[in-house]
Amino acid sequence: MRALKELYIILQRELQTISLIKEVEKMKNNLLIKGKLVDLSNINNDLTKLIEESQKLEEKRENVIEEIKKEEKITSSRLKDIISIIKDEELKKDFNELYENLKKEVNEVKYYSSINNELIKASLEVIEITLKRNELDMSDIDYTAKEKNNFSILINKII
Repeated sequence: MRALKELYIILQRELQTISLIKEVEKMKNNLLIKGKLVDLSNINNDLTKLIEESQKLEEKRENVIEEIKKEEKITSSRLKDIISIIKDEELKKDFNELYENLKKEVNEVKYYSSINNELIKASLEVIEITLKRNELDMSDIDYTAKEKNNFSILINKII
């Protein structure tokens, strides 16, 4: 029972960390949409720290799950399978709710991360095309400057 409670606490901390990762990915998305590539450095540093924290929690979770597997004499490491062996119905309900919240948050992180990767690729392609055409020099590349339609100047020069 102690290991299950420890697992629950770790999962709660993982949920908090993943929720923070999602919020950082959202902020990153907003910056990319606005063309503020220069501002990504701090966001990426924050994201790296959160991912490192998430990895530490994942390692702790895996160790506790191994302990539970030995105690309960089961072979599966899947969280859903661990939850299925919980006898206390209230605890099982809490674990299921936490599991569903984790799944939801992870899916949202994947969604924003995927969009952000596509936006970064598009921005890099725009920069590459623009520089190859020699239409801009380095002084024109100010991602924070805006023109009338609120896109970055670099994007406006291409459009």
